[in-house]
Amino acid sequence: MLQVRKELCVGCGLCAKNCTVGAISVIARKARINQARCNHCGICLDVCPRDAILEFVPASTSELITSVGLLKQKADDILERIERIRLQNS
Repeated sequence: MLQVRKELCVGCGLCAKNCTVGAISVIARKARINQARCNHCGICLDVCPRDAILEFVPASTSELITSVGLLKQKADDILERIERIRLQNS
């Protein structure tokens, strides 16, 4: 699902002009995406100069837990490398 971050959108209309299915309109200087019409092609993501459009992908609880675990392991690995470098340089 694509969603507009209202705090970043300036209503320039580039997303609406480039939407091939007419799923985006600009109302009160903010882009709005009609989810029923959107085909999730991602063109609006590419043309938005403010990165105001985000794609949300639903994830299950187990997927989130796995992702967080992998991120924690990567962070621990990076911290361990930093500590080794620090010890080598002292």
